[in-house]
Amino acid sequence: CELVTKTPEGPQVSNPETCSACGFCSGMSFLGYLEVPNFTTDQIIAYLNALAKYAPNDKPSVVLITCNKIGKIPQLDGIHIYPLIAPCISSVHDSFLMIIFASGFYPVVFSPDNKCELRDIAKLRAEAMMKKFPGTEINFPYVEDFKELELVLKGISNSQNLERSYIPQDLPLSRSRRRSLMLWSLSEVSKRMVLNEEDEIPGVYEVIVDPNKCVLCGVCVRSCQMLVFDMKNNP
Repeated sequence: CELVTKTPEGPQVSNPETCSACGFCSGMSFLGYLEVPNFTTDQIIAYLNALAKYAPNDKPSVVLITCNKIGKIPQLDGIHIYPLIAPCISSVHDSFLMIIFASGFYPVVFSPDNKCELRDIAKLRAEAMMKKFPGTEINFPYVEDFKELELVLKGISNSQNLERSYIPQDLPLSRSRRRSLMLWSLSEVSKRMVLNEEDEIPGVYEVIVDPNKCVLCGVCVRSCQMLVFDMKNNP
C-alpha cells in the first residue's frame, strides 16, 4: 500500500486520514507491526481460546472468517460453524489461519459480496494467503459464492474432530508476535500428526549466516524489520 512507509521503528501508515481501513497492510504484516484496531492478534487469540474452552466438540467445527457483508450464517447438520467477522478479508494474516487449525478448528475464508468496494484488495490478499497448513494436506479454503461455501462445509463435516488446544497468552507479547504463533502452531500440530518437514511455506525463507564472512558488526540486527537476526554473547 502506498500509505505504508518504512521507518526505523518498522512500517507505519503515513496518512491515516486517507486510509480505507481495509487491513491489507496488517494481513501482509509477518510480525504484526500493523494491526487493525477491531481485528487484532490479541483479539483473535482471545476468541479462539474462548471457543476452545466452551464450544462443544462432538462434531467437526469451523471458524468461518468473513466480513460484515455476510447475509446469513449457513446451518448444516454434522458440523459446528462459528463466524469470525473481520473488517475485510484482506486483514486476515496467515498466522490466524494456522492458530485456528492448531486450536482445533477448520478455518474457512468467505468473501460474500462481489459488489464490495474492497473486493479487489480482498482477492489480492486471498491470492497471497496460505493455502494449507504447512507439512500437511489440510486445505485452507477461500470461497466467494454461498453455494460453493455449503459444498466446502459439507466436505469438512466428513472430516475428523480436531483436538482442542489453548494458545499461550504470552506468545503475542514477544517481539516476533505472529511468527511466534506460527511456530507454536507447527509445534502443536506436530504432536497430533507427522508433518512433512520438506514442505515449503510460500513467502517464508530460511536465512543462513556465513560465519567465515560475518564480522559481528550488528548492522543486520539493527536493519532487519523481520527480526530474523540476533546477537548473543557466546563462543
